[in-house]
Amino acid sequence: MRTGSLFLLARYWPTILLVGLAATAAPIRGASAQSQDRLALTQRATWWRYPSKAELANRTRDVLPTIEADVPEIEPNNSAAAATAASIGDRVTGSISPVGDVDYYVVTVPAGTFLELEVEASRVGSFLDATLQLFDRDGVTSLEFNDDAGSLDSRIRFQIESEGDYFFAIRDLGGGGGSSYFYSVDISAIPPPPGNPITTFASGFQVPIALAFDSVGNLFVADVAMGRITRVAPDGSSSLFQNFVQGGDWMTFDAFGNLIVPSWDGTLQIITDTEIDTLSIGINPGPIALGPDGGLWMGSWDMMTGFPILSHRDPYGGLIEAFLLPVSPAALAFAPSGELYMMGFDNSLMKLSNGVVETLVTGSFENCCFTGMALDEDGNLYVANGFLGEVSLYGPDGTLLEEVFAFMDAGTPSTLAFGRDANGMGTARLFASSATFGLYQAEGRVVEFNPAAIRAPGHVVDVGALLRITKNRLRGGVIGQEYADTLTAADPAVTWSIAAGTLPPGLSLDGVTGVVSGVPMESGAFRFQARAESQSLAGERAYELVIEEPVLSTTDVIDELLGVGLLSPSELLYLDLIGNRNDEFDIGDVRAFLQRMGTVNSPEVLRD
Repeated sequence: MRTGSLFLLARYWPTILLVGLAATAAPIRGASAQSQDRLALTQRATWWRYPSKAELANRTRDVLPTIEADVPEIEPNNSAAAATAASIGDRVTGSISPVGDVDYYVVTVPAGTFLELEVEASRVGSFLDATLQLFDRDGVTSLEFNDDAGSLDSRIRFQIESEGDYFFAIRDLGGGGGSSYFYSVDISAIPPPPGNPITTFASGFQVPIALAFDSVGNLFVADVAMGRITRVAPDGSSSLFQNFVQGGDWMTFDAFGNLIVPSWDGTLQIITDTEIDTLSIGINPGPIALGPDGGLWMGSWDMMTGFPILSHRDPYGGLIEAFLLPVSPAALAFAPSGELYMMGFDNSLMKLSNGVVETLVTGSFENCCFTGMALDEDGNLYVANGFLGEVSLYGPDGTLLEEVFAFMDAGTPSTLAFGRDANGMGTARLFASSATFGLYQAEGRVVEFNPAAIRAPGHVVDVGALLRITKNRLRGGVIGQEYADTLTAADPAVTWSIAAGTLPPGLSLDGVTGVVSGVPMESGAFRFQARAESQSLAGERAYELVIEEPVLSTTDVIDELLGVGLLSPSELLYLDLIGNRNDEFDIGDVRAFLQRMGTVNSPEVLRD
C-alpha cells in the first residue's frame, strides 16, 4: 500500500466516498429534529481508475504527444552521476531489479518547458508500485515527488524555469524489485493549460486540505496531519491560529466571523483566536458553506434512509430543513444568483434552486474524484480533481468550458478558494491546497494559479451584519401546565415574530418582550424560527419546543372519577384536552386516557 494513499484512505477518504441510491431530492418532512439529526457518514472507501492513453488522447485538449522512441536503461544507473541519458519525446524503459534498486535518468530541458514524466507499470501488469522524483540540475535538490496519480503509477508535471540537465529517479515504494517490476516512463513537453504556471504561496505544511479566507484577506489552512490551523497573511507570512482535534477536511467562516470546522464526532468546532467551542448537532457533518441568509449548509449521510443529506441550518447550527440527495457532496458553494452548487464525489455537479436539486453533470467514478470547488462572480465553477492533479472549468449551467484549466500536484485531496482583499472583496486570485507524499513524510503547500486565466473575481457570500439571538434553547413543557420562557437577543430593544413554523397550540409569542407563554394543549416536538428585529439589524434562530404529557397512573385517574382522587387542576385539564374537551372531567376523559394506555376495556366501571 502506498504511503500517501494509505494516509488518505485512513484519514480522509473513508468519510467522503459515499454514493446514495436516491433518484430525486426531497425535503425530509414529518420527523422531529432529534430524528432528523440522527445522521452519520457511512465509511465506504472505493478506488479510482486512471484514464488510459487512448482516453487521454481523445480529450478536448490533446496534452500527450506521440512518443518517438524507446530508450532502455543502461545499468548501473542507480545515482545521478550514472544516470541514463534521454531526451524529451523519449519513452525510457527498464526494471527495478534487484530488490531495492533505483534508476536515474537525465534529460536536457529548455527554459519554459512544461515537463511531464508519466510512469506506466501497474496498469500493464507490473508488480511495481512506483515512486517518481524530479531533481534539479545538481542531481540532489528535489523539485517534485509523486507516488500515485490516479493509480499505482506515478506522474509529475513541472514547469522548468531555467534550461539545463534535470534528473529523475524511479523506485518501488516498498523497496521491492525483480524482473516483474518493469516500467516505462514517457518524457513529454506538453502545452501548459491557461491556469498554469502555478506558484507556491505558502509552504511548511504536511497535508493541508481545507482553505478559508477571512474578511480582511487572511488565509486559514487546516493541516489534517499536523492537527492545526495556520493563518497566512496576504504577504505570505504564517502563524499558528489554533490546534484542533478532529476534521479539517472542510471549514468556513460563519456570519459572526467564527471559523467553523466540522468534526467526525458529530460536532462543529467553533474556533476563534482565543478558544475552541464545540456544538453537538447529532450528525457527522461533511462539506460546509455559509449561505446568503447567514445560515450554514452541510452535507452528511442519513443512516435511517441510507441516503446522502443536505441540511440547512441557522447561524447557530439549529436545523431548519433537510434534503435527500442523489450522491454525497464533496463541496458546497453559493453562486451570485443565490443558488447552491454541490460537487459530488462521483464527479457530478448539482444545483439547489428554489428547493429543487438539479443534476448539471452526471457523475461517474471513472477518473475519480472531485475534491474541491470555487465559484467566481460570473457563476463559473472551478473544480479540482486532486487525484488526477487537474482543475476543470464549468459554466453556471454545467457546460464544460475548459476540461484542463490547470495542472497541479497529483494524488492529494486538493480544495480551492478564491482570495479576498483587505476590504473583504473577492479577488481574481485562485488558490489550492496541495501535498506530495515522499517516501517517509508528506510535504504540503498552498499554490496559486495563473491570475491572468481567472475569468472573474471570486464570489463572496455577503450576509451583512446579523443581530445575534442569544437564547440557546427553550425549556420543555407539559400539556395542561402553565408555560413561560423568554427569547433574548444581543440588543434588548427588538421586536419578535415567528418567521417560519408554529408554536405548540395554546402558546403565543409576545412581540415586545419575547416571552413565549400559555398552556400547551398538544404534545410533540414543535419547530419554529424566531425572528428578532432592531432599528438596523435582524436575525433568525431555529428552535424546537418539546411538549410532553404528564405521567399519571390508571389508579389515580379512576380514583378521581370515583371522587377520591387528588389530581391537580393541570392534570384534570390534560385529561379534558385528550378527552371530550367539555371543560369537565367525566367518563369520556377517562375512556380517552385508558385508550392512550391501551387498557380501555379492562376496568369494570367503564362497561356499558
